[in-house]
Amino acid sequence: MNAKKILVGALAAAITVGAIAPIASAATFNVTPAAYADGFVTAVDAKAGTLTIGQVTYTLRTPADLVDVQTGSEVDIAYVMENGRRIAIAVTPVTEAKGEMVD
Repeated sequence: MNAKKILVGALAAAITVGAIAPIASAATFNVTPAAYADGFVTAVDAKAGTLTIGQVTYTLRTPADLVDVQTGSEVDIAYVMENGRRIAIAVTPVTEAKGEMVD
């Protein structure tokens, strides 16, 4: 009977730690939830893995996202703030048909 109580207690503790760990990780790395931006790209630096919209520069988590992006492209960006830097987690070029209704 004691072994079952210990096992149940250990399982409950493991579940609790698993639920709290992501919260602790975000606090430790000073990360805020995703935010969104859109606009026209004013600069691309493939070597540095950055793109700029207006006066705001985003560092790409996945530099391969720059393949379809060039100066003048309109893009939507999902990003997070990490230690004061905007880290783009998704860059999506805007298509001509974005605002059109679909029948």
